[in-house]
Parts: sequence; structure tokens; C-alpha cells
Amino acid sequence: MSSLCHNDMLQLLKFVRVLQAPCSLDELPQRILTNLNQLIGCDMASYTSFDLGSSITVQIQSFPDASLAPRIESIASKTGLMGHPLTSNYVRTGDGSAHMLSDFVTEEELHQLDIYEEFLHPLGLEEQLGAAIAVKPSQPGISKFYRTRQNIAVSVERKHRNFIERDRLVLNLIRPHLLEAYYSAQTFTQMQCQIAQLNQILEQTGVVILSMDGQVEEMTQRAETLIESYFQTSTPSLQLKPLPNTLQRWIKHQITQWTCTENIPPVSRPLQLERDGQRLTVRLNRHPNLEKFLLLLEESNHQAFSPGSLRLLGLTRREAEVLFWVAKDKGTADIAAILGISDRTVKKHLEHIYEKFGVQTRLAAVMYALEQLGIFTT
Repeated sequence: MSSLCHNDMLQLLKFVRVLQAPCSLDELPQRILTNLNQLIGCDMASYTSFDLGSSITVQIQSFPDASLAPRIESIASKTGLMGHPLTSNYVRTGDGSAHMLSDFVTEEELHQLDIYEEFLHPLGLEEQLGAAIAVKPSQPGISKFYRTRQNIAVSVERKHRNFIERDRLVLNLIRPHLLEAYYSAQTFTQMQCQIAQLNQILEQTGVVILSMDGQVEEMTQRAETLIESYFQTSTPSLQLKPLPNTLQRWIKHQITQWTCTENIPPVSRPLQLERDGQRLTVRLNRHPNLEKFLLLLEESNHQAFSPGSLRLLGLTRREAEVLFWVAKDKGTADIAAILGISDRTVKKHLEHIYEKFGVQTRLAAVMYALEQLGIFTT
């Protein structure tokens, strides 16, 4: 049985430490191959990601010449995984431990294979040592390619059949560390995707981070755009300048309410501004742990008060028309005349509106509708 010398162990530990450093799934292959070449001397190293579904797909990365990868992928697709002695053995047996081509075919038999004629011979390669691991597909949020990967294989190639049992032992020893590194990269990539999505959401959302005394500390681009638009300010780089006076006064008042009230409310009363059919809603929230205030700015379409908008609240067409004219301060007789219906029918529609809204008076029904449409806030 082969054993490792002191220097081999040092190189092995160095390889494992390198694998433990955070990296993404896209960065992992080259990290493995670069250091694998130092651990097991070779003329070429390959990293193959593949699944064994009904349609076998392969992605290969190569070292030191990365430009060879597309060519190798094309050859692998042409010859198929079963046309390669190492992958064929893995597919049939599930044994991913380190094997050499010479474990399965003689030199003469190797030269008769398509994989030799198409891949190894043109590159002057005569031997290959490889190992495989089965991996769980990545979680949602990572690219579709990684969500279908089920197997990873690493291999080293040489121009002569001179791999030794020491090389096989080293490759077998690093297999579990390759699996651990893959899952670490999977988690790291998932976190990267989540952070990117969060940053994208933040950039699309108007957020200003304020100190406890109301000074601007951070501001998203969206917040700057909304403030410039609704407060008619052309102040460049708002992050370095005070907020518009109107907004500052509102914020100061809200902060005073927060600091003077013993039972601090979770959300302040919003400030609303309208412009060109759009509405800006500004809210001030306090983050108790960070000791910061968050100014949230949200733009929405201004919801006009009309029979059409009232129907969005679950009213029938006629009920919406009745409530619309009630809001215009029309009496029962006036509404009946406008809509061409009887006073009794108007009252019946009002009863249905009260029931749907859970109110008992005309004023309460109108106020409820205004609040639900965001036209009036309490």
C-alpha cells in the first residue's frame, strides 16, 4: 500500500486550506485545477460537471489552457460519457474513487478508442487519472445550470503512463474535501445571488438612512431621484447635502414625536405628495437595534376617486355610482334623479355598501373608501 511522505502531507494540507477559502461555483474549478496541478504534477488538468439524466450534458474546464474546454466538451458530447473508460465505470458502478485509464484498457486498446483519437492523441496525452463525486443540485436563486448538476469529476492527464499509486492516494484523500468545497461554494454563490437581489431591490426602492439626529448617512439612487422630482430640488449629490427644507421639517417633527412619546409607535404618519398623476408616500421608521431612522419613499399611481376606482373595493357598478355621488354631498333624492332610480333603490344600495364596508353612516362609508384607495390617511 502506498504512503505519503512529510512533504506530500504538507502539500495536501496546503491544498485543503486553499479549498476552504470562500469562492463562487464559477471560481471553484480553476481554483481546484491550479492547485491540483501543484499537488499532482501533470501536463493538463480537467474539471467536468455533468448529469446523468435522459439527455447527458457536460461542462468542462481545463488547465493550464482554458481555451481547450469548448473543444473537449464537443468531443465528450460526440463520444458520450460511456465512450470513456473512467466515466463509463462511474456510471455503471457509482464508484467515484481515483482510477487510471490503464486500470481498464491496455495501451493498444486505448489507441483504438474514439476518446483517444479525438482528444488525447491530438494533445499528446497517453494517461489520465480521475475521480468523481455525486453532488446535490444547487438551491433556487443560482443559475439553472448549477441546479441540474449531479456529478463532478476532476482529472489529471500526462503525456506518459507514469502515474504512481501515490498520485492515486492523493486524489482519493482530497475527494471528500472537493465535496465540501463544492457545497461551500454553493452556499457562497447562493449568498451572492441573494445580496445582488437585495441590492437591486434597494436601488429600486427609495431608502435614506438617517442618524438619530436626522442627518443623512446613506441614500439610494432611487431616493435621490424621487426627492429631486417631488421637492423640485436640483441639488447635486444629495448624499452630501442637507435634505430639502420641507422634508427636513417633517422629519424633525416625526423624530420629536418618537423621542417624546413614551410608547414609541412602530411607524410614523406618512407624508404624501402628488405630482403629474403620481403620488409619493414618505414614511419614517426607527430601527431600535441600529439606532438609526429609515426614510422610505414609495411612488405609486394616484388613485382618482371615481365610480371605477370604487368598484375596486368590491362594489357593484350601481353601488359605486351611489357612493360616488354621496361623496359629492348629494342627497338621496338628487342621487335618484341623477341615476334614474327610485329613492328606495338608492337606500338599498347604501345598505349593501354599509354591510360590505362594515360601517353604519354615509360619512363612514366615504371615509373608508378614501382610506382604502390611499387618498386619505388617518
